[in-house]
Amino acid sequence: MSDEYAGVARLYASFLDPVLSRTRRTAREALDRVKAASVVDICCGTGALCRDLAAEGYEVTGVDYSDAMLGEAARRAKRSRDIRYFRADARQLPFEDGAYDAGVLSLCLHENAPEDRSALLAEAARVAKTLVVVDYSHTRGALGVLAHVPERMAGSRHYAAFRHFIAHGALEELLRTAGFAVLHKEVCLLGAGMCALVLPERRRKGARTADRG
Repeated sequence: MSDEYAGVARLYASFLDPVLSRTRRTAREALDRVKAASVVDICCGTGALCRDLAAEGYEVTGVDYSDAMLGEAARRAKRSRDIRYFRADARQLPFEDGAYDAGVLSLCLHENAPEDRSALLAEAARVAKTLVVVDYSHTRGALGVLAHVPERMAGSRHYAAFRHFIAHGALEELLRTAGFAVLHKEVCLLGAGMCALVLPERRRKGARTADRG
């Protein structure tokens, strides 16, 4: 399978990483709401969030399927010894159940095929006790139309997945149908997206039962 990010990873890091700095800050603030020491950033791309989290003292693991993205992440993380990077399919992560206190899925669900989105969420929930999920919102705000520009530039497959994601309720509907409880949410991406701190409904119900006991 070819690496769709080969040749563009460095450009991605140079131009998009700075644009997404505020969104990464929102994700970090969501993580601050839980007592997490270890975090896995699934579909970590060029590792910008990994570096931000490592600088704040988190034990960080980054996972991506793209060799080009991971190469750029490693190149930019030479001073961050607290980050481990793995190449893996996010639908089959090489980690034990509950291996991490928290997991992050940031701007990766919309670009995947419809049948893979729930699989990504389920696998993330398997390896992490709590999740922070960032992606496009069904409301998409006043500036939501601008999201079509970079998504179209990413290629026909990517853009088709994005359009399907938006047409079917975006992040809110995906979390609902996958059985996740939203504990906290914030608007991000200039109003076009949402950052949600979530738990699977079954895990939240189990916690409530334990509290009553």
